[in-house]
Amino acid sequence: MPLPLLPLGLELPLVPGPIGLPEPDPAVPDPILPLPGSVELLPEPIDAPIPELSLEPEVVELGSPDPMQWDEIAAAQESSPVRILRGTESDILADGSLDYPDSVLEGFDLVIASIHARHRMDRSAMTARLTRAMSLPIFKVWGHGLGRILNHRDAIDCDVSAVLDVLAGSPGAIELNSDPQRLDLPPEWIPAARERKIPFVISVDAHSTRGLGVLRYGVLMARRGGLLRSEVLNTEPAERFAALVRPTQTG
Repeated sequence: MPLPLLPLGLELPLVPGPIGLPEPDPAVPDPILPLPGSVELLPEPIDAPIPELSLEPEVVELGSPDPMQWDEIAAAQESSPVRILRGTESDILADGSLDYPDSVLEGFDLVIASIHARHRMDRSAMTARLTRAMSLPIFKVWGHGLGRILNHRDAIDCDVSAVLDVLAGSPGAIELNSDPQRLDLPPEWIPAARERKIPFVISVDAHSTRGLGVLRYGVLMARRGGLLRSEVLNTEPAERFAALVRPTQTG
């Protein structure tokens, strides 16, 4: 599917700054103005403002997050102006269930559901796996949807349209993963998700503060797919974003 590079009328080259985003065209209504979403908290300084931050607890035993790390997150919040979200990237298992029980998932501020193993399942089995995961009643973000690693691992084989149909009827969003080795979900699927009114999150998938610089690639993917600011959840203020992605929605 051929795609226009900059459907929002935003022009290159990149402007100076710690992230280096293309300058928005004021004539374009509702341009996407990105803000980092899920990043790792490290002691070194961050030059760019970060409105919210998601930390993923380690697992002590299957189905049980590390309670000491949750305490550390709470303590860090008390001394930080950054809004910290207690999040997890939960593994989508072979049968489509997640690797935490519902009672644990509901305790997080943010749940990202991703495939990390068994990438070679056949199309029918993989589609069933993903549709079950995306039908779960909690709010979840479909993380690096097709599991590709560029020049290393092909995308999984699944009926993406069927997965989007299910996600459109269930609480959730789609991650645009900015990591240059992933760039996933591929932007050719963005129009189909937009037609179904599925929101997005632009993520840097950073393992250190150095990884924040890749945000520009996710923004360019979003522009390539025609996304607007109003369709990207982590362009919202921190408290509003936290409410939108909370696993158990109220009201």
